[in-house]
Amino acid sequence: MNSIRKNSGNLTFAQINITNLVDVALTLVIILLIMSPFLEQGIEVKLPVSSPGKVHAENSTIITIAPGDVYYIDDRKVTLRE
Repeated sequence: MNSIRKNSGNLTFAQINITNLVDVALTLVIILLIMSPFLEQGIEVKLPVSSPGKVHAENSTIITIAPGDVYYIDDRKVTLRE
């Protein structure tokens, strides 16, 4: 924040001293660098156990698109309009 005051023709600039701010910021960075190897890298998680589901093949429909725009529905060749 710069403000300009005019006193008898002389310009005076008011400046904020940020030395203390830089000191605190660098101190925090140094603390972070020193403490980061001591932090816990992860937590143990117990994943749920489930059984594999069954696939009901009798109610499924298989659609196959072969090269050359050939379409099959359940091993039956069909055209695109069908």
